[in-house]
Parts: sequence; structure tokens; C-alpha cells
Amino acid sequence: MPKDLTVTYVSHACLRIDGEFGSLLCDPWFLNEPVYDYALWKFPPAVIPPEVLLKDLDYLYITHSHEDHFHIPSINRIPRDIQVLLPEYANRPCLRAQLVERTMREMGFYRIRKIQPWETIHLGGITPFTVVPSAKSRAHDWENSGFVIDHPGTRLINMNDNCDDEELCSEIHSRWPTFEIGFVQTSSATVFPACYRMPPEAKEE
Repeated sequence: MPKDLTVTYVSHACLRIDGEFGSLLCDPWFLNEPVYDYALWKFPPAVIPPEVLLKDLDYLYITHSHEDHFHIPSINRIPRDIQVLLPEYANRPCLRAQLVERTMREMGFYRIRKIQPWETIHLGGITPFTVVPSAKSRAHDWENSGFVIDHPGTRLINMNDNCDDEELCSEIHSRWPTFEIGFVQTSSATVFPACYRMPPEAKEE
């Protein structure tokens, strides 16, 4: 009998996704430790114990190097033999483009696979997993990424901090007309509370 796709929302951008392919953890910030020099705290706090969250984990995907997605104390809890999946930045040959990989290798992770923009690999040899690159209009934020899991009966997209634009949305829609599950952020984590009491003209200014 086919296994359903199950998504566990951990906190912030951290997700655990289980399916026919096994299990994948995305953007591990699962410890209740603040980031950015104690400037950003999780609310509500994460409640899943790390040993439960990391049990029988097959894959780790990190969308980008920002500390609230690439949290070193959390990553330090993860077994070093896990299969690490990272986005490749073919058009950005610089040290920043290799920051996550270099850090992971320094920490002892050795099963690391880089995935090109729009490239599809098969998790567990069966489930398509495609990296969605950052929007071209976000020149200052080019290391962000998202992904699509095309699981039988359920298609999931996680856009994360991958701020979209019309061109990127059109490309996504041409590849996948519909989704059953979508994670698309609507507000910056650095703005608290995440609400705006000003007219659109003032926001733009």
C-alpha cells in the first residue's frame, strides 16, 4: 500500500517531510536558541525533542546560509552520515556560494550532493525532488532556494525565503500547474510584529 506524504511543521522554516522516499528535514533550526546575536527568537518555541525529530532521518536540505535556516547548534545534533542536499549556484562562482558546503564538511558531513537550478533528483530512487532557484530580480538574495516534491498523490512546494517575482512564478506554473501543499512566506522574520500600519505609498518609500 502506498505511503502518504506527511509534513511535520517544526518551527520557523524547519519542516520534516516523510513519504515513500523516506524522510527529509529542511532548514534545521529546531533548538530554542536565538539567532542573529540574540536578536531573533522563535515564537512559539519548538516542542519536538531533537531525538524524536531526527529519528530515522534520510535527507537534509538547506535552502540557504542565513542563520535562521542554517543553524549550526541544531545541525551539530544531526548524524554526520546523513545525505545532505544543497543548491548549486552555477552562475555565482564565489566563496559565499560555497559557504554552506564548506561549513558542513568542516563539521564532518561527507555525503553532500549539490543540485543545479531546476535539476530533478529522485529521493529514495523514486520521488522527484526539484530545486527552485532564487528569483532573478533578487540580485542581493541570490543564494535562496526552494524545492518541489512530486510525491504520488501529493505535490508540495516550499518557497521558503525565496522571494518570488512574475518570471519565477510563471516558470513554476509552466512546470507544475497545481500543488496540494504550499509553504510560501508572507512576511520578513526580521519584522516583529509582522504587520504594517501604513499606506502602500509609505511602505514603498
